[in-house]
Amino acid sequence: MPRIFCRKRSAFTCLVALVSITCLTYVCWTITDNRSITRSSNTITLTYSQKKKLQLRRIGFEGKRAGKWTRHVWLDICGNLLYSLRKHQNFPLRPDKEMSVESLSLRTNKNMINFGERIFGYIHPYTTGYYRFVISGYDTSELWISSNDDPYNVLLYSYIRQPSYMVHNVFAWYKEYNKYSTQLTKPVYLKEGQKYFIDILHKQGQLPGHLSIRWKGPGMSYYEDISASSLSLYDGTSNIGRNVTWKRKDIPSDLPSTYLSDHDGLVLSKEKFSERENMYQLPLLEEEIMQDILPTCPYSPTYVVKKKIKRYSCYNYIVPTQVFPRDDTWIADFRGTSVGNKEIQLYIAQQVNRTYTTALMAMHGGRFRYKRMLNLEQRIDEKRGEIYLIELELELIRSKDIKRYGSRTARVSQYIYRYLRNQSKLCFPEGMRWNHQADVYAIVCVYNQGAWVKHFIKQMVQFQKQAKGYTLHVIVVDHHSKDINITKVMINSELKSYTVIQRQGMFWKTAAIQAAVDTIKDPHSIVLMLDLHLYFPRDFIDIIRKHSIEGKLAAAPMLIRLHCGYSKREINGFWEIEGLGIFGIYKSDLDRIGGINTRDYKGKWGGEDVELVDRAIGFGMEISRIKIPKFYHQYHSRKGMWDKNSLPSIL
Repeated sequence: MPRIFCRKRSAFTCLVALVSITCLTYVCWTITDNRSITRSSNTITLTYSQKKKLQLRRIGFEGKRAGKWTRHVWLDICGNLLYSLRKHQNFPLRPDKEMSVESLSLRTNKNMINFGERIFGYIHPYTTGYYRFVISGYDTSELWISSNDDPYNVLLYSYIRQPSYMVHNVFAWYKEYNKYSTQLTKPVYLKEGQKYFIDILHKQGQLPGHLSIRWKGPGMSYYEDISASSLSLYDGTSNIGRNVTWKRKDIPSDLPSTYLSDHDGLVLSKEKFSERENMYQLPLLEEEIMQDILPTCPYSPTYVVKKKIKRYSCYNYIVPTQVFPRDDTWIADFRGTSVGNKEIQLYIAQQVNRTYTTALMAMHGGRFRYKRMLNLEQRIDEKRGEIYLIELELELIRSKDIKRYGSRTARVSQYIYRYLRNQSKLCFPEGMRWNHQADVYAIVCVYNQGAWVKHFIKQMVQFQKQAKGYTLHVIVVDHHSKDINITKVMINSELKSYTVIQRQGMFWKTAAIQAAVDTIKDPHSIVLMLDLHLYFPRDFIDIIRKHSIEGKLAAAPMLIRLHCGYSKREINGFWEIEGLGIFGIYKSDLDRIGGINTRDYKGKWGGEDVELVDRAIGFGMEISRIKIPKFYHQYHSRKGMWDKNSLPSIL
């Protein structure tokens, strides 16, 4: 028939007819159910079910990102408030677990408690119009919606929460959407063919949790679960399931939804640093310059022994350190006040400082000018005398010294001694000079703690950058971690000096540490044994170096063990007075006392740190035991840390 039609009419008319027939055929092919078509003013309008079918085709343009959202989970965060998640050190860039989900209706198993999660991605409206969303969660949750595909435009639309100062819990049961008026959003205008970024936060406490989101839009008679056909991943998240790289460009951060804000009920002030904390930045004056300002005297305190002591009795031979001025080691916890370092009496501190400074100026008055005392530490031998670590800031007078040190001020850091029988005089105790050039080897053992490994590396990078005149080398002993490629992360980091040791089989802590020690060839370097879940103060390496002296002194600093649900941003914890796992000792001394005890602690956990200090004391070593401000151990569960079930199942 088209052939007959074209014979009797012009070529142009024939072409128009063919195009019309083709378009009609396409429309009939697209809309297979003629009964669902309604015609009004010659316009074809699709029903709600047809719109949803077309949405399946539209979402297909997102490729591999279509039909799912990103889900990040942070474990071992106590409490049911979202601010506990926001203030966590690893939020939002270092989740413990990450996965994709195809539904916004989620439930966790009964063993999954004390966690926080973030679910985010794009939503694709099936038609233009006003939508309303509703949220349900146990315990607290928030729904943030952007005005477009830009995450930085998110606004809070609905929530289940209470300020941190309220004592009662706020929650909704599974798919309970009408308990609080704040669960329902105001109408949100969305356009067909565009995508909108959505961010959901959820915090779970002691009971199994759940989270679900529903919506209602044009053509819907009730609130429905959001189907996978309306979801797609945030751009860049197609690497879900792979080992996380060092810089997470696929995670939107610094958003209004990730900040601590007024409704969290917590105001965090900017961290301030004391002169004592910042003194590591000052150049150190060489020991040779100061060696003649005081006479040398024998040093043999009565609490230092040279015989084998009873196992786990080292605490009886450790003398507490007092400080001046008072430091920031006094903290509040659930029990009241946790006692910090005792302060040296004012008149004693002034007397020691005046005697030392007078001797210093008598010899170098034309070269240095006294500015202030930065730190004074004291250990008392009640039968013989007192040893001090004195640290001063001096102004440099000579221009060549200013040029040499690259600064107008410098630090002197020396051990001095005062006999009880003659307290008006000071002397340099024999053998008690710390080495300003000694390298440090920091050792840590890891297994399936990827987020904390990155946290640890980040801090070590900063310590390496501040190292002047010495090298900080990082040794990581990895027990076949499955959640992180340690070697790849180390290569992609800014670490300049490191070693990765891969070990197979059952975790054996003492053997792992000894394997790391065996790689250290310089006997005159410091071996520093560390834990993974730590927040270090900025002067930590400086503290370890000046409290470690070859053949004489080893460092066993004390830290604050944070309670569950707290972090360095909100302190609540207690001083760990028994643990000795953080330990700095010269390699030559560690070899001399027999190294790590791999015989007695092969198959058991705990006690190996105390036994090591026992042997150090038995070989005549003195132990520096001081509480370090801003040195924290983050609470974490030990469940599955060193076996195949390293992380609990979520679903």
